[in-house]
Amino acid sequence: MDAESGIISYWAAIGTQPGSSDVQDFTSMGPDESAYISGLNLTLTDASTCSDFEFLDSCQPVYYLTVKAENGAQSFSEPAISSPIRVVEADKIGMVWDGTETEIFDGVLIKAHDIDSQMQKTELCVMFHGFESQLDGLTSFEWAVGTEPRLDNVQPFSDFGLVLYKDPNKAGTALPGSGHGYTTLALEHGVTYYTTVRAITGAGNVLEAASDGVIVDQTPAKIHSLTFGLPGENDTEAQDAICQTSLTTVVVAWQPFTELESYITSYDIAIGSEVGKSDIMEFKSISTDETYYKVSGLDLSEIRQVFVMVKGNNAASLSTVGFSNSVFISRVSSGRQPLRSPIVNDVDYQSEANEIRASWDFSGDTCPIVNYEWAIKRIDGMVIQDFIDVKTKTMAVNEAVVMADGQTFYSIVRATNMLGHTQVVRTDGLTLRLQPILPGHVYDGSIIGFDLNEQASITTLSAKWDGFGVDDQEKKVVIQDGYTYAANDKQLIEYYSVAIGNDRLYPKTRDNIVPFTNVELNTVWTFTDLLLDERATYYVTVRAYGGQLAYAEITSNGIQVGKGLGVEGGEIETKLFISQDTGTSFSWSNFISDQPMFFYMYGISSKPEATNIECDILKVQVCKCINTLQ
Repeated sequence: MDAESGIISYWAAIGTQPGSSDVQDFTSMGPDESAYISGLNLTLTDASTCSDFEFLDSCQPVYYLTVKAENGAQSFSEPAISSPIRVVEADKIGMVWDGTETEIFDGVLIKAHDIDSQMQKTELCVMFHGFESQLDGLTSFEWAVGTEPRLDNVQPFSDFGLVLYKDPNKAGTALPGSGHGYTTLALEHGVTYYTTVRAITGAGNVLEAASDGVIVDQTPAKIHSLTFGLPGENDTEAQDAICQTSLTTVVVAWQPFTELESYITSYDIAIGSEVGKSDIMEFKSISTDETYYKVSGLDLSEIRQVFVMVKGNNAASLSTVGFSNSVFISRVSSGRQPLRSPIVNDVDYQSEANEIRASWDFSGDTCPIVNYEWAIKRIDGMVIQDFIDVKTKTMAVNEAVVMADGQTFYSIVRATNMLGHTQVVRTDGLTLRLQPILPGHVYDGSIIGFDLNEQASITTLSAKWDGFGVDDQEKKVVIQDGYTYAANDKQLIEYYSVAIGNDRLYPKTRDNIVPFTNVELNTVWTFTDLLLDERATYYVTVRAYGGQLAYAEITSNGIQVGKGLGVEGGEIETKLFISQDTGTSFSWSNFISDQPMFFYMYGISSKPEATNIECDILKVQVCKCINTLQ
């Protein structure tokens, strides 16, 4: 203020020290008491060297404004110097991301990830980072949800559900600029929701940012078609197939999955031996640009059929899985042996002279058979029935054949699968025998006169039989093919065949433990070196063969084997000396068995160790004893 000549101009300078002008020299600002200085190039002050509560000499760089007044006599006043001026960044508007997959740690953005769709209809999450006001500081936050950017028609602006993250690098009392919001809402499928976050500074300025929106998607992608099997002509598509010959490669093609609300993020493909399984190849991610895929390097040598799954994943983390039809792996069509050889069955002998039956099984190769043809020939090559079409039947009968006794015939089956491959298999022959061998009886155990139901041993099994070829009924003398049969005459038995099974009901289980063994004309037989299951029941089947007659087959009623079924302990009391050489007496006791005693046996030997003594040097007597251990 100058009372004589007045103030005609103010001069201002800027420097890095009090009263200095090293940044801008003194410049006339005119008579007004305020002015705007532009065109400066100032350096930001390092906030880490300063304090918000007091000025520190270490706080650099800072700037000083020096002002002096000029009066009408062109005299200058003493300069007035400002307090230190710090240069800070302008207010910053942060970023907003839908979802919770963005990572922020100690105020630092580690990873930014924004979701475009979600499956949940009852909640909404948002994350934000980067809001900053170095000049005034942040004093509060609020957020809102709307169906358009910056609208709040779904959730009005409030601070409810907001959580701010600690920032150890943040000085002073201002709020940090990072955090997340969570709220529960009633959202609708197919609607896009936008989240708006506001940060308010100490000067009342509003820093506002909105997300790019998230759509609620509760429906997975839709599948139009899934084709699996053989490569197409251009190797860019697959033709749906039922069988294939390759043991190392499968091909699958599909139309792009449809996703109306969001979009497909990836496809996964898996291969299994059953529907829904991935035991051949686990799910493998492939590009969303793929609609045709070939998988090589597989081992399908022991696989009967293959299924492919293609899974489409959308942006809402929902998945749809497409399942292919099965493709059977045909080994025979590629020149390899099937997993099980095909077989055509008939009987070995029969007494019906005008009928031939046959059945067959070609399921060892899984490629379905589309047609069977059946023919009959005599052993000398004469065609009795040429190939006839029996469609997909697995058995057939011809009731108009004429066979003579002793003649042999065999069936031939020609099978064609879906790949056009043909297999031809014949039987081992059927022989007509009008006079079958008469059946006999089979007893379990090796003791003559007894049929045992139980035994302790699981390593041996014995049986005996009689009566084969014997007719107990009176009949007239019959002469046939040179053989004479009369009342009580025996038919000529050439040999016996014996087997062990664990079930007498089915032919395949009558010899599944020990196959049929030729025992010549023996009528007692013991199988050794067995490994039988304890407490299991086994059956012995005997076949009697003779001349051109059909064999007779009889199965025992079974014997149970195993520990606890035998006899334990036992003591024998004898005299040390006897006075005669024609007889002796002895007694026994303490023989223990879980079952009632069936009989006792004893033997006398002149040798101290009698375990290996032949029966013909033993004197054996059977003593029956029921329900007693004495």
